[in-house]
Amino acid sequence: MVIHWQHPSSVEDYLQEFGRAGRDGKASVAVLFHDRSDTQRDIRLLKFMADRAVESARLPPAAALAASGHKVAQIDRMAFLATNRGCFRESLVGYFTGPKRAARRSFSTWLLELVFADRGMPQQKVACCDACQQRLIERYGPLAFVQKVLGEQQVHTNPIMPVGRH
Repeated sequence: MVIHWQHPSSVEDYLQEFGRAGRDGKASVAVLFHDRSDTQRDIRLLKFMADRAVESARLPPAAALAASGHKVAQIDRMAFLATNRGCFRESLVGYFTGPKRAARRSFSTWLLELVFADRGMPQQKVACCDACQQRLIERYGPLAFVQKVLGEQQVHTNPIMPVGRH
């Protein structure tokens, strides 16, 4: 399990950090806590730290301006992903691959897949993100939901556990 108390300064940093959750090949959960009403404070803090890092690098003025603008854009992109109300996984994948276009399958392809699909191995359902799993989170509670995702046998509820983002 990887927990972020606020979003990192870039999507690339976030990907690298939450990727640590599943390195052992077992079920994992990455949680990103944020308060929608306090997001601007977090963004201002990240931008302040980015400005200090650029200043301490002692770059020529033009390079410093470009570096600062690049860091601000990265922070803004991560903030957008963290506050987006849609599917977080889809937004994250879309960040790296571009917008997803729906593949249009012909009726004959659909029919062949229906007739010849391998139904022998049931697929394990993977929990996506809090936006997609909201009904289950409400049903089990946040802590019990995480335990369920991780495959723990005993599921205990804790009404104090806050719901975070992903």
